[in-house]
Amino acid sequence: INAGIAGDHLLSMIARADRDVVRYQPDLVLINGVLNWGLNLGTTAQYREHLRGLVRRLRQETEADIVLLTPNGDLPNPAYPQAPEGERTVDRVQAVRQLAQEEQACLADAYAVWERVREEGCPWEELLCNGFNHPSVEGQLVYAITLMKLCQ
Repeated sequence: INAGIAGDHLLSMIARADRDVVRYQPDLVLINGVLNWGLNLGTTAQYREHLRGLVRRLRQETEADIVLLTPNGDLPNPAYPQAPEGERTVDRVQAVRQLAQEEQACLADAYAVWERVREEGCPWEELLCNGFNHPSVEGQLVYAITLMKLCQ
């Protein structure tokens, strides 16, 4: 069951967790809610604690394996002001990485692949179909490969 909703954010995911996840008693839950989080929803520290609460709740109410998935890379969106230091996508990615360690949750770090690609000289614009945060087909493959590597 794909319970993801385009444009959704972590608080909405939490609000619909019973309806869209828990009642199905899934075997596996992937959580990827970094990109649509903004300061209007809270700080990166608040994001991390909301995510921690969701992970703990799913562990209590299901027997699902939980995978925290970091997002694809993104670029500044011209429609929104640039987030301050500590409140950018990369900061929330780091929060997800830390939380995965703290909660001993599985981490599928797609963002690390994006970082590596950038270091090798590939401009992220070529992997984003809208120019700032929606991955192209090639960008989507990063998710697939990252998740498949968890099975090795």
